[in-house]
Amino acid sequence: MRNWTYEIYNEENYIKEYDYLYSKLSKARREKVDRANIDSRKAEELMAGSLLEDMLQQELGSQVEFEYYYSDRQKPFLKNSDLFFSISHTAGVVACGISDKWIGIDVERRGRYKRLVAEKYFSEQELDLLRGHREDLPDDLNSIDDKNYSAAAYAEEMASDVGAEATKVDLVFTVLWTAKEAVAKCVDIPVVEVCKKYDMSYLLADLFSGADSMSIELEIQDWDGKNHIIAVESEIFDDFAISVAFEI
Repeated sequence: MRNWTYEIYNEENYIKEYDYLYSKLSKARREKVDRANIDSRKAEELMAGSLLEDMLQQELGSQVEFEYYYSDRQKPFLKNSDLFFSISHTAGVVACGISDKWIGIDVERRGRYKRLVAEKYFSEQELDLLRGHREDLPDDLNSIDDKNYSAAAYAEEMASDVGAEATKVDLVFTVLWTAKEAVAKCVDIPVVEVCKKYDMSYLLADLFSGADSMSIELEIQDWDGKNHIIAVESEIFDDFAISVAFEI
């Protein structure tokens, strides 16, 4: 069994439905909403929790009180159930997947290409794809001095936008990044480890031939050294991209 979906929301709907959606959430998901310290984050937590628990209720029954626990690496699991789940959210979009095997999902807005992040974490083959659509991407992969590339610089890169127009180089970046995040969530390993070990450039083989969805299979090693066959599916929308990784 495997199912995933997404939901687009706006501020008007969020405000109008807040009390109703909040009242339906489990205690654990209400606490996540309460801990969010800015309105946009509260909206994401509320909408993501609502989508997740609606899907779980459809699968398990409406009378279930959902409880969660976390792995040492902070992957969430559902107590007293064999179901796996994953959620992701960004401004105005939430996504959720549930499965009877490991699953991970990630959604990102387009228009947020990060040159420094790509240079630091992408494979040579992945960077070749970016170079093919942006002439000023440096050939020297050592152009970033790791000692000087601070956490603050990384945060600044991730917080900035490339602009209103989602370029081809941005599309390559966004699809690759969501795929890496989805795999990391699925197998419960750091995304940096996924970046270092697994090249996903061939996921984009059909990207510019008119395809709006792509898929690959990878053999991924978990934290215990066990191998898993993971399928990765990516879909492109006007304003965002979603990738789902699941064990097969």
